[in-house]
Amino acid sequence: MRGARAAACSFVLAAMGVARGTLSLDAGGGATTGYTRRFAARVAYDGTDFRGWQVQAATNDRSRPPRTVQGELEAALNTVYQQQVRTVAASRTDTGVHARSQTIHFDVTGRDGGEPRYVDELGLLEYKLNQLLPSDAVVWNVSRAPVLGTVNGMPWHANVATTGKIYSYRWRCASFMDPLERRYRAHWYKEPMDLERLEQGIRLFEVVQWRLVLATA
Repeated sequence: MRGARAAACSFVLAAMGVARGTLSLDAGGGATTGYTRRFAARVAYDGTDFRGWQVQAATNDRSRPPRTVQGELEAALNTVYQQQVRTVAASRTDTGVHARSQTIHFDVTGRDGGEPRYVDELGLLEYKLNQLLPSDAVVWNVSRAPVLGTVNGMPWHANVATTGKIYSYRWRCASFMDPLERRYRAHWYKEPMDLERLEQGIRLFEVVQWRLVLATA
């Protein structure tokens, strides 16, 4: 690293799914079950203590499944609605990766031919979910999935409707790691960093980024 620019280096891994529109899947209305509605929301979390986004099964050496963001969120939804609710994310994150605005959707079915609870009280639904979620995860911008947000005749889908993803990588280039930043930055200190070569690499990535996105979507 050269001069004062080295002191400015800083590492947070963040993932965001950017979806079209505001966030209804109309189905049913039967005698014992009600209408199924699709909700959308955004999720933010500190990924340090999560084994990534996706729910995972317990392994032979574990008595319970690994802690994941999807697992915590679905547990909260199941408690609120007293039914099994599955979530779908715009993309998945790995162990230790953080997110500020990950787009998700989930379907909920009403009872006795009616609407699901909180279908018109989205702020209250958001509040109840956050009361149940752990302190390192939060759900926000809970809304109804857009009626016109279909693709090829299918209902709006958090993954299919995603138009882009933003990733942020930050590191600290001082001789020591600030203890207040240790969860969110990589520590680069063994040798100076060549910022000019880094910038050249970033420009090269800009040329191929859409090909990479399409390959990993």
